Amino acid sequence: MIYALVLVAAMTAAGAAAPQTDLSRLAVSSPDKIVTLDAKALRGMPSRMAWSPDGTRLYVRMSEYDRWGNETGRNYLVDVAARRSAPTEAEPAWAVDYWTWKSAPAAPGRPSFAIRLDQVETRARTTNVPREGSIGQSTSDPTANPNDAQAAAVAAIWQSQRIVTSTMWLHGQVIAEVVNAPLRPGSTFSWSPASLGLIAYADQKGRLVIMDAEGHTLRVAKTTHVILPAWSDNGRRLAYFQKTSRSSFDLMIVRVG
Repeated sequence: MIYALVLVAAMTAAGAAAPQTDLSRLAVSSPDKIVTLDAKALRGMPSRMAWSPDGTRLYVRMSEYDRWGNETGRNYLVDVAARRSAPTEAEPAWAVDYWTWKSAPAAPGRPSFAIRLDQVETRARTTNVPREGSIGQSTSDPTANPNDAQAAAVAAIWQSQRIVTSTMWLHGQVIAEVVNAPLRPGSTFSWSPASLGLIAYADQKGRLVIMDAEGHTLRVAKTTHVILPAWSDNGRRLAYFQKTSRSSFDLMIVRVG
């Protein structure tokens, strides 16, 4: 609901769309590893990334979540040229501004180039439903106690699991999908600056894909297990994390032009 309201606001505030980028003429370099982050050492998994306005640094948030979903975040800055990371006390103001347009429901300046959110609720029986005893037995026997049938019906309800699948769609492609978990816009996609009119996202096989407003796509070669794609402010670089092990994440950059 909140995401839908933000979408309406974005569509209202958007101005005239910029010319469309021709994907067939877009050149994308091979991925370049900048730094590796160890989730165990840094006590958290990458949950947010943002480019500084001058393109020299990347802000990264490493997050831990408790059993109730409460977040403990730790902040880092990556010097792109020096290829090193260092802790910082707080998230920079420019990172907040960047994340707002990077993870918005619609492309900057293009209200019709917008993500659709679907939520589907289903129920499934849990695996520990008893198969023996009064609950597991058939109640079709006319001599059976009717209370057993009622108990079986109640037990079936309590032994079912509510499953909520949240899916983000764009031109028929799945941009993000979670099951029984919070949907965090921006974790799997990034809008480009308005001048390009593109989106970068991780497809369902974890590969980095670029899409234009018409739905044409370009898969970036040699990419896998992609999370947190992020366009630079000038649209010439695209950063992302590549998960290489359970606790290791390589920060990668490709050049776009």
